[in-house]
Amino acid sequence: APDLNNILDTLIMDLKAQNRPELPGCNHKKGLSPLTPIYFAGLKLGSPSVREGSATGLRKLTEVTSPEALKLHLNLIAGSLIRISNERTLPWEVRVSILQTLNLLLAKCNQGLKPFLSALQTVYTKSLQDSSKQIREVAASGLSHLLGLGAKIQFLLKDVLKLLEDTKSPSIKQALSALQELLSFSKDPKNDIPPQSLVVIKNALLPHLAHDEEEFRNSAASCLAVYLKFIPKEHIEDALKEFFPTDEGNWKGIHGGLISLHYLLEHQTYLIEPPVIKTFLGSIKSSLRYDKVPVREASIKVIGSLLFRSLVDDSEELNFAKSLADALSDNSNSVKNSALRIIKEFSKKQPERARRHLPVLAPPLMKLVKERKAHAVKIGAERSLLYLLQLRTNPAVMTVYLQSLDTAESKRVSEYAKRVLSKLPLESDEEMVPEDEGESEDDE
Repeated sequence: APDLNNILDTLIMDLKAQNRPELPGCNHKKGLSPLTPIYFAGLKLGSPSVREGSATGLRKLTEVTSPEALKLHLNLIAGSLIRISNERTLPWEVRVSILQTLNLLLAKCNQGLKPFLSALQTVYTKSLQDSSKQIREVAASGLSHLLGLGAKIQFLLKDVLKLLEDTKSPSIKQALSALQELLSFSKDPKNDIPPQSLVVIKNALLPHLAHDEEEFRNSAASCLAVYLKFIPKEHIEDALKEFFPTDEGNWKGIHGGLISLHYLLEHQTYLIEPPVIKTFLGSIKSSLRYDKVPVREASIKVIGSLLFRSLVDDSEELNFAKSLADALSDNSNSVKNSALRIIKEFSKKQPERARRHLPVLAPPLMKLVKERKAHAVKIGAERSLLYLLQLRTNPAVMTVYLQSLDTAESKRVSEYAKRVLSKLPLESDEEMVPEDEGESEDDE
C-alpha cells in the first residue's frame, strides 16, 4: 500500500498540474478492480500504519474517479468501509480516512448508497460521539448527505440534539456544525420540521449563545440564524428577542445575541424587515459602550451588515457613522480594526452614501494614519480613506471635501492623499484589514 500510494500521489500531482480532476485509468470499467483488493487487504490485515495508508489510498482513489465509474464498485467499497468502521479498536486516523471516503461517496454517488442508509446513519451518529475531535468533525460535515438518501431529518436531529444537552460535552462544536448542516439542507422549511421539534432545537441552542468559549457562541449563533428560516415572518421579532438576555451583566449572552443578528442579516436578510430592525437599534447602540471587546466588535459587525444593505434610514445611518468614528478611538486595536473594515467596505459598496459622512469619518481616519505602534491600524486607515475619498473613481469628492476644511487641514489632507494614498496599489487591497495587532486590553 505505501508504494501504491506513492505512485498514486505522483499521478495526482500530474493531474493537478494539468488541471484535470480525474484519473482516466480509474474511469475504465475495471479500472479500480486491481487496486481495491490491495487496499482492502491492508485495511483488514495490516499493521496500524498500513491500515492508515490503505484507508488514505482508498480516499485518494475515490477523489480521482468519476461518479459513473465509482457506481460500478459502490457496493464493494461502501459495504467494506462500513463493516471495517464498526471495529471498536480501529485507530482514529483510519476511522477519519474511512469517513472522509464515505463523505466523498455520498457526495459523488448519493442515490447509489440508498441500500446502506441505515448502516450509514449508525456510523455517522456514533462518530459524532467519538472521543476524537477529528472523527467528530468529519462526521459532522457529512451527516446532512444522508438526507439525500431519504433519511428523516427529525431522526437525525434527535441524535444531534442529544449531544447538545450537556454543555460541557466535547462533542458540542461538532454537534452544532452538524445541526447547521441539517437545517441548511432543508428545502421545505414549512414542512420538514414540525413545530414541536423547532421548540426543542431553539431550547437546545439558546444556552450555547452564552457559552464560555467564543467559538461555541459563534456556532450556536450561526445555527440560530438558519433556524429562523423555519419561523413564520410575523414571529421573527419575538424569536430574536429570546436571543438577547434580559440580564445586562450576561455579556456572553449579549455577544451571542448580536452575532445571531449579524449572521441573520448576512445570510437570511429576506427574513428581517425594517420595523424589526428598529426594535434592536437600542441594544446595538448600547453594546457599543460595553466593557467587553467581543461585544463591541459584534455590535460593529451588525452595524456593517445594516449599512451594506441600506436597512436603516438616513438619520440612523448618520448615527452609525458617528458610532464608527467613535470606535476608531477605542482602546482596543481589535475594535478599531473592526470599524475600519466596515468603513472600507461601506465606502466600496455604497460610495454615494458613504461620501455623505466624510465630515464624520475622515478626521478620525486622518489621525489613525499617524499610528506607529499598530501597523494594521495604520494600513486599515489608509485603505479606508482611499475608498472614502473615492480617489480613483471620483476625484471630485475629495475636491469638494477639501473646500469644507480650513486652509491648514485642507493642505494636510491634500498632501497626504498625493504623497501616500494615490500610490496605494488597488490589487493589494483585496484582503481585509489584518486581524488584531497590539491588543491593549484582554478580549474577555
